Amino acid sequence: MGWHHNDLTVAVGAPLPSVDEGISAYAFEDQGTQHVIYFGQDAHIRELWWDNNGWHHNDLTVAAAAPLPSENISAYAFEDQGTQHVIYFGQDFHIQELRWDNTGWHHNDLTVAAGAPLPGVNQAMSAYAFEDQGTQHVIYVGQDLHINELRWAPD
Repeated sequence: MGWHHNDLTVAVGAPLPSVDEGISAYAFEDQGTQHVIYFGQDAHIRELWWDNNGWHHNDLTVAAAAPLPSENISAYAFEDQGTQHVIYFGQDFHIQELRWDNTGWHHNDLTVAAGAPLPGVNQAMSAYAFEDQGTQHVIYVGQDLHINELRWAPD
């Protein structure tokens, strides 16, 4: 019992993270996996994930053919839908989503999809699934310093 240490970068031979760009982690309970999401020094979004076979590495930028990030990252599992989501600000400051389902990783520009205002530079962002409602939410500070919500709900 008690706390233990594991160097995940060494465990999977993953690229080092960039400095000051954040990290996000979540468990995908239904799948029995754990996930750590970060920006690599090559400006790619990297995933370290664990299953019963140990830790693994994935380049999500390549897997989803996604635009490069600029800042902020938030990630979560949407258990009811069986999906995983990584939200970040792209270099064009659009809010980008990487979504995993049983067919692999996909990319979606949420700023365009929702007709939303751009986020402010160096402003906060967070994202989550509200399982009881079956909804997804991205909360961010816009260029006007207003708190904005992007909300996804089933039709």
